[in-house]
Amino acid sequence: MFKLTGELADFYRLDAGRLEVGRRADVVVIDPSGLDGTSLDYHEETMPEFGGIRRMVNRNDAAVAATIIGGRVVWSDGEFAQGYGRDFAAGRFLPAGEAVGPRERSQRVNATADLTSEV
Repeated sequence: MFKLTGELADFYRLDAGRLEVGRRADVVVIDPSGLDGTSLDYHEETMPEFGGIRRMVNRNDAAVAATIIGGRVVWSDGEFAQGYGRDFAAGRFLPAGEAVGPRERSQRVNATADLTSEV
């Protein structure tokens, strides 16, 4: 896993790619039984936020059991967390070429506390 996560994060100087106390804890929990190739099928999704336009997506909801961003569960059991995108958001846009080093200890999320409060 390090080659796919930590090594690339180190190369681009991103505060990501590791599961360690005090780090951002962006994680996708994969259910291997959902990796059946259906994500290769053509699928369109309506985007109500943009006037209902449709966009092509490659997805397989059965493969993603949960998504954790910044130590907070935002997707689980096929649904977004209550209030996600309306009452709270996770992550931030990282412009091309902007390198981000590790956060100061005072800015890091307590991943253990956030994970237990969401479950």
